[in-house]
Amino acid sequence: MTDTRRAILILEDEMIVAMDLQMQLEDAGWRVISPAGTVTEADHVLDGESPVFALLAVNVGDETSFALANRLSNAGTKVIFLTGKTRGMLPKGLNAMRVLQKPLQRDELLKVIGCGSGASVATP
Repeated sequence: MTDTRRAILILEDEMIVAMDLQMQLEDAGWRVISPAGTVTEADHVLDGESPVFALLAVNVGDETSFALANRLSNAGTKVIFLTGKTRGMLPKGLNAMRVLQKPLQRDELLKVIGCGSGASVATP
């Protein structure tokens, strides 16, 4: 049987945070594409997937998720950055994307992804 729940990608190198996010999202009815700990791993798990949303930690190990965010956004995925920093660290062209501050608040996350509508995702 095919899993028809809406798909969401998590890119987070802090695995406890990633697992917590996965549990919260699955409880809310989302299908989490295997949490990825690196950009390379995210590219691999995305093979054949078209997530509705992508939750991307800005800094992942020694790299950023900016190039992945561009690719996902161009493919129609709604990108949400996760960071402990401010919006000012986003490069031009990505600064209109939604930013959620770490530590994440469950209610805020679920509101942003809409658990239905996905409204206001692209607004600061």
